Amino acid sequence: VSEHLPRDGQMFDLLIIDEASQLPPSAAFGAIARCKQAVIVGDPKQLPPTSFFLGQARSNDDDVEDEDSIGVTDVESILDRAISALENVHLRGHYRSRHHSLISFSNRRFYDQRLVVTPSTAPRDSVLGVVAHHVKEGTYKNSVNEFEAKAVARRAMDHLLRRSSESLGIVAFNKPQADAIQLELELLARESQTNFNAFTSACRATDSLFVRNLESVQGDERDLIFISYTYGPDPEHGKVYQRFGPLLQTGGERRLNVLVTRAKTRVEVFHSLLPTQITAEAQGAAAMRAYLEHAQSSPRVDFAVGDCESEFEKKVQAAITSHFNDLVVRPQIGCDHFRIDLGVSLASNPERFILGIECDGATYHGTLVARDRDLVRQMILEHHGWTIHRIWSTAWWKNSKHELERLLHVVQTARLQELARLGG
Repeated sequence: VSEHLPRDGQMFDLLIIDEASQLPPSAAFGAIARCKQAVIVGDPKQLPPTSFFLGQARSNDDDVEDEDSIGVTDVESILDRAISALENVHLRGHYRSRHHSLISFSNRRFYDQRLVVTPSTAPRDSVLGVVAHHVKEGTYKNSVNEFEAKAVARRAMDHLLRRSSESLGIVAFNKPQADAIQLELELLARESQTNFNAFTSACRATDSLFVRNLESVQGDERDLIFISYTYGPDPEHGKVYQRFGPLLQTGGERRLNVLVTRAKTRVEVFHSLLPTQITAEAQGAAAMRAYLEHAQSSPRVDFAVGDCESEFEKKVQAAITSHFNDLVVRPQIGCDHFRIDLGVSLASNPERFILGIECDGATYHGTLVARDRDLVRQMILEHHGWTIHRIWSTAWWKNSKHELERLLHVVQTARLQELARLGG
């Protein structure tokens, strides 16, 4: 901008800088000087600009080593300057994740639960959410975990053969491990024509298959993300050295936050370490340990259940339970700041919701904009797999018989569909 555009006068009415957390001020000032108004957008909990330097990390602890001769240091961004000097607006809506477990960890650990997280209809499983695979034989030598690289590559090839419509990204915690996974994938692709076709097709797709290291995934998203935790016990002594590269440096936790929020449907974590073996005190290491605990935890519904907010909701709840003795109706199903008035599930499988019922209660009246209240909310819920039935209180009181018949028909339809899915 500074080199090619005139210096005199304001050329633009509006400048928008996106991913501003990665832009140093020196690269932004030329554009800012040529505009009347600027909107600077970014996430201070994700990657800042970085500079690379040669050298060996030093520590007073013999247990801490740095496996690479290239270090990374964070520098100030234009977003840092803007947050301290300009009016701030926090964007709270989260739309990428199709299962709450994909974002709930970051929301708790990095965003002070300010994000509005939509509850999913069921616990995480092999299709949605976060899962972990323990590579028990994995060891770490010369910056590579060979067993883990092979496990990731085999699982990736299986995915490409079985579910090729879902895009895939693979991320390792250092570049040598990413290179090792890439090599293992290419070796598998050469084993048969079928494997080769699946691999090349994924590489040529619009959302192409990628294998990268931790430093190079910001801004990307895929349906699935496979994470190689990379580090593991030393093969000779069985000791786990606390050498986690940039994760041990200031801001290392932000690198992990970038990584674990790249997936739309599922994250699969491959690890040779156990959480108790990550003992370094740096914030990045602590986040690394906490996320592994999150991935390993038993699948569960980690949203809250509240109480009915009105007599209207109580009457709707009672109407359903009085007609269907095999259904459970729970009020105010929600995650962080997002509530569904009533959730309906089979008594035999109460953790999977077959229907959500929206009444015009406190949430509805507390939303100022009709678009957010109706269109956007409905879109987000359907994106998370919910079937939603809406009942207006005015219609219920004026023509309760008709509204009750309509409600019972929708509930019965959802009930029969779920029974058919279960084969019952």
